[in-house]
Amino acid sequence: MTNRIKKSIAHTISKNEVPIASFLTVGYPSIKLFPDILDGVIEGGSDIIELGIPFSDPLAEGPTIQRSTIQKTSNQALNNGINLEKVLTIAEKTRKSYPNLPIVLMGYINPFLKYGLENLIPILNTIDIDGLIIPDLPFEESETINNLIGSSNISLIPLISPTSPDKRIQQSAQSANSFIYCVSISGVTGARSNIPEYLPKLVQRIRLSTNTHILVGFGISNKKQIDQIKTFADGVVVGSALLDCISKSSPSNAASNAKKFIQNLKS
Repeated sequence: MTNRIKKSIAHTISKNEVPIASFLTVGYPSIKLFPDILDGVIEGGSDIIELGIPFSDPLAEGPTIQRSTIQKTSNQALNNGINLEKVLTIAEKTRKSYPNLPIVLMGYINPFLKYGLENLIPILNTIDIDGLIIPDLPFEESETINNLIGSSNISLIPLISPTSPDKRIQQSAQSANSFIYCVSISGVTGARSNIPEYLPKLVQRIRLSTNTHILVGFGISNKKQIDQIKTFADGVVVGSALLDCISKSSPSNAASNAKKFIQNLKS
């Protein structure tokens, strides 16, 4: 079966729309509210869902996601019993509810190693997960996971940043088989109002090494940015701004506000 990520991105582009991958920290703001928020984000028009695995030391994340994973969401989720095993259960339920939805797990390598890669990958295949994003996994150390993934439909999605040298860009880009996560900034995540001037040239550098779709993330927060990005990239990843929207909402409005947020980006 064709990887759902590639199929979804191509289908969205064919409709002259911008593919949006939406990041949600699993269990935020509560285990009870999370399923409704997830439904809202999907109903709002998200083309890909990234389920973020709470972790105590998210090196790449800015104040919003650090607040949600370290000081807020992670502590809250961990106190409520959220761990990788619970994330897998939620991912399995999501797959049953949305059989055609591309689902990506995003998390740091330590929880995966603790769980055991040899145990994890077969479960991901059974659940029918489409992709993995591991921000702190260097390309040089990705061989083990790629070997375990083998010929399955799971895609290990590389991240390429403004500081990536040409050789690393070539290696990462050529290994990608669903999309490339282009990190728009040198630094940490967090909603920003403008895109960096160097971003189009960074995407152009990546395109020299691959025909794979390129999605831009880190700091994407509004429709104006998306209109700019769609002129040189294939889509966007939205995380911090979406979590900001959820955190500012009352429990009764969180799901509907998350849905409206995505709808506004897609409009």
